[in-house]
Amino acid sequence: MKPIEYRKYITWKIFLENIKDPYIFFGKKPKKRIKRSLEKINAQAEYKFKIVDVDNSFLEKFTPLYKNNINEKFTPIIYDVVDNILENQKNGRQYKAISVFKKDEFVGGLIFSIRKNSLSAAYKVFPKELDNFKLPISPTHIAEYLFINYAINCGKEFISHGRDLNAFGFKYNIGLAIFKLSLGCIPFVSISDNNEILTLSQFPDNKDILLFIGKDIDSQINQMILLSKQSEDNLREKYKELFNNSAIKLSIINS
Repeated sequence: MKPIEYRKYITWKIFLENIKDPYIFFGKKPKKRIKRSLEKINAQAEYKFKIVDVDNSFLEKFTPLYKNNINEKFTPIIYDVVDNILENQKNGRQYKAISVFKKDEFVGGLIFSIRKNSLSAAYKVFPKELDNFKLPISPTHIAEYLFINYAINCGKEFISHGRDLNAFGFKYNIGLAIFKLSLGCIPFVSISDNNEILTLSQFPDNKDILLFIGKDIDSQINQMILLSKQSEDNLREKYKELFNNSAIKLSIINS
């Protein structure tokens, strides 16, 4: 195959200028499911979503859940959550978290930092579903809605939704990129100092790889390449969200 050049890291942004309704970032079905979930949550007393400050006590509850969740993933990348946050807090950065509690028990949260013009997602861990409490949509989707709503109410211009290693399918699952795209996230070439240009010169064995193609630092990415040994019909069924995304051009390379 012809070698493909790509940047090592990408970042994700959700732009909020002139946005009043956070539901605009969700499709028709997720929108209905989030609304029904919030109604169901508000009608009971056991589970509650709250926005809380991130302090030592919170980190003691968050970190074990985060590490257990990361360890369950293939080729996990584990960050030192406590040291990173405490160091940044010493330098004046403020953190909060969209959290879910079962009475007084912490069961999941999305940690974010507060910047002048934006909110920046940092770390996240949620159960796939809540014990003995069935919701129409996952706790993660509810937290993402509350996160966007909080940013809008704070008058922020955009949300930064993290930095990821490019070439999804190696370290990170392609599903992570699809999830972020489904939230209205736009990919950019990361401004990281070590964001080198890499080259993929061999076709991956027995795995699908999704590359986001951009060259200039902090430029918006408008092209992605999906490499796979599967037929295009199978790929359209498996990754229909990628094919339905009109904002970024998708190219397919088959072996």
